[in-house]
Amino acid sequence: LGADMGLRISEIVTITAEDLLGDRRMLVHTKGRMDPAEAWVAPIPMSVHRTLSDYGVPSSGQVFTRNGKVITASQGSNLFARFFRQHGISATAHMLRHRFATVAYRNAESLEVVQHLMGHEVPSTTLGYIELTAEDKARQWERLCQAIESLGGETPVESASQPGPARTG
Repeated sequence: LGADMGLRISEIVTITAEDLLGDRRMLVHTKGRMDPAEAWVAPIPMSVHRTLSDYGVPSSGQVFTRNGKVITASQGSNLFARFFRQHGISATAHMLRHRFATVAYRNAESLEVVQHLMGHEVPSTTLGYIELTAEDKARQWERLCQAIESLGGETPVESASQPGPARTG
């Protein structure tokens, strides 16, 4: 849920059976707030759908409990930390959101889409989650050049090599 949907721990631990809407859609309570007015509908990737099916979703109430009791965001974070430690993984639950943002951006190449999926109010927050490699940047640069060429314009490289007015800052 964190890695494949970008959900926060507080959003994961508050999922109820009633939030699973069918048709691989889920009601997400932003930052764990239970007010329905603050929730939004998210698509459920097939990988998450299979995992939830294997896990066994109850017919009602909280999906994730421990010994029959609701899990808090802090407890959920600690459970992830323990799992990662036991398996020799140097990560935190929050890092799964970074992974999601990066993968989502590489595939959607739309900051606005990723911002919406992450539940961020401003794009600058989302940018802090996206980790682009040199290959990512080169691929996007190539796509930009192709788009400019298809419009009949010079590529940024061609125009940079032409004499012209000096540019500042």
